[in-house]
Amino acid sequence: MSVSVEAMSTRKLDEAVVWLKETRRRLGWSTTETARRAREVARFFLDQNKLTQQSISYFENNKAKSIPRWLRYVEIATRVVHLQGEEREDKIAEYAMAALNPHGAREELIEPEEQAVLNAYRSLSDADRHVILQKLASLLPTPTIHNPKSTYKPPPPLKWE
Repeated sequence: MSVSVEAMSTRKLDEAVVWLKETRRRLGWSTTETARRAREVARFFLDQNKLTQQSISYFENNKAKSIPRWLRYVEIATRVVHLQGEEREDKIAEYAMAALNPHGAREELIEPEEQAVLNAYRSLSDADRHVILQKLASLLPTPTIHNPKSTYKPPPPLKWE
């Protein structure tokens, strides 16, 4: 019996929704806490993700048509929940660095300048890596304060990459 592409993607979407709900329940995270933790991870990917509680609720209520990009940040946040401070930041940075070279992708496909930066980063001490990550985070714009009286509607979900 053959399964249509639509049915396959719907099944994966449904599984992702169930995973998120069950994971939040198991960890005792509200949608607000989940969004905060995912944004913390997104910083290390130099992603200025503006994930909100409303976006998570939108996804959990089966209103999304695809798996959002931010779900990978939630997953990483769940992997480092038991770590604190620099140890957590270093582990998140490790995931971010691995994402730059996913699944053992051939390093020669990376621009030489980018490869030089990766090689230099890998050779640094943990303390120096932490300083660099703090500096990178400081270069990101300061988030704006959300106005609770606004008529905010969550953006349409992003396509899963």
